[in-house]
Amino acid sequence: MNDSDSLRWLEIFGYGFLIWIVEILARAALYGVQGYSDRALVVIMILGLTVASVATILYLPKCTGNRRLEGLVMAVSWAVICVGLDMLVFSSGLGRNFGYEQFDAEKYLARDGWIYSYLLIVGICGGFLSHASDSVQRRAEGTKAVMDNLH
Repeated sequence: MNDSDSLRWLEIFGYGFLIWIVEILARAALYGVQGYSDRALVVIMILGLTVASVATILYLPKCTGNRRLEGLVMAVSWAVICVGLDMLVFSSGLGRNFGYEQFDAEKYLARDGWIYSYLLIVGICGGFLSHASDSVQRRAEGTKAVMDNLH
């Protein structure tokens, strides 16, 4: 593993942690006010989706390899980071503040864990869109070079 791989994973982890911290703070704020209402869930998902979209836009253009694969790796990494940190927090004493008196992984995945499925959608779609836009840009540059040679 070289330095660029280490920095890549550090950046992926940093964005994943940022997504998780925004969501956990939103949950903490909204759970105290509304519990687990539909409105609170929508607000939490919109905040997470916004942060994930911005992180995807900032991260993927810097990738030099296969952006489709990079989007998939990024998405799965973010989902694992967020679910893992949630399980760590909810299984600790803080879980009682979010309605988990007795933490159960199955109960968590059914009630909260599925929320992070949008990370998979954002990462995979972002990777494919970034790859497609890069292909179009390379094709346009090639056409421009051919046209310049004709003149």
